[in-house]
Amino acid sequence: MGSNVYLESVGSYGYKTESAATVIYHGIQPKAGKRIAIRAFGMTAGTSATNGHFLQVLGTTTVGTAITSGATVGLVLAAEPGGANTLASNDYIAIQVDDGTTHFSKVATGTYANFSLSTAIDDTAAAGNTVWFFGAYGDSDHLKVVISASTQKTGDVDGGMFYGAAKGYPMIAFHVNDVSGSAGSIDYVTVDYINK
Repeated sequence: MGSNVYLESVGSYGYKTESAATVIYHGIQPKAGKRIAIRAFGMTAGTSATNGHFLQVLGTTTVGTAITSGATVGLVLAAEPGGANTLASNDYIAIQVDDGTTHFSKVATGTYANFSLSTAIDDTAAAGNTVWFFGAYGDSDHLKVVISASTQKTGDVDGGMFYGAAKGYPMIAFHVNDVSGSAGSIDYVTVDYINK
């Protein structure tokens, strides 16, 4: 890898699809003190061209009021997480939960002071836990790949081709999957966790 960059650990995410015209994503878990490097990926389009993205963290904040397991509504953050981008419907966030994992979800409705999620939190999240803000897939700073119709787009680079915004930050592998009547897929994502 050069420049005193060392591979610390690896991770992988397998095949995932959804119904046609429904986004597909893998939330890539962070590791403390390590940066995510996307080493390899494969994404397949339906019968029309579409896009994939690797969503970067655009801002952070913390949980304002403790969240119970299974919650989807009445969630409160300590502050706006995105700087110039305010939290809104259809944004993506990740919440550090108390079991040590990260919960990824789309914001269904609301603002940072009272919002709901499209997927229920599967553990408790104490006030003060970290929240990472990704915004929407079309926001700037996300890494985009074009997937041709009925084709698999792949990438594979030793040392990584896309990198997380900072050590300890999560990332989202995202497939727009916006072709009506023809579903695409995320076929695989291979992750290196590096020390720089």
